[in-house]
Amino acid sequence: MLKSLQKSVQLFFAGKQKIKAQHLGRIENLSDVSSTVLFFSINSVDELDNVRSLLNKKKKAAKLLTAYVFFPGYHNLDIITDKHIFLFNLSDFTLFAKMKDSLRAKVKEASFELLISFVQSPDPFCLRVISEINAGFKVGVYQSNLASFYDFTINTDIKKLGFEKYYEQVANYLGVLNIRNKQ
Repeated sequence: MLKSLQKSVQLFFAGKQKIKAQHLGRIENLSDVSSTVLFFSINSVDELDNVRSLLNKKKKAAKLLTAYVFFPGYHNLDIITDKHIFLFNLSDFTLFAKMKDSLRAKVKEASFELLISFVQSPDPFCLRVISEINAGFKVGVYQSNLASFYDFTINTDIKKLGFEKYYEQVANYLGVLNIRNKQ
């Protein structure tokens, strides 16, 4: 009951926060990115296993691949640690929906050339963290209210498509966007 009340208060304050999209600049070659962060919001251990599977398949192709995974609860889903996965949950936010120091430090310490968001719905906690991540180019799922939040959006349903197919779709579009740089 107490956790339910705490979550309601956090959601209330998270919805009141103004989030500004940070655009740090463009990367010149979208087909040769050296650091990528994948951002997920999951609800089950099965989805975490899907994230792990995707990372294992794509680690060899990507030079530096990291996943930030948000779970909208208070317990930790991970019992097996992986240095390429950073898990966080509602416990990493204050009652007023601000990032706690440990989460803020983790987000601020890293810089990526590319961010690919797998977040299907506009979760205010995810949007807060995504807006703070230093990335040269941000890709996400199309949502009319978030049109300026990402540099590039794709109108798709990740739940139907799956993580791996969505990742391949993003890679394909980025390759098309970068055609003139390949000459």
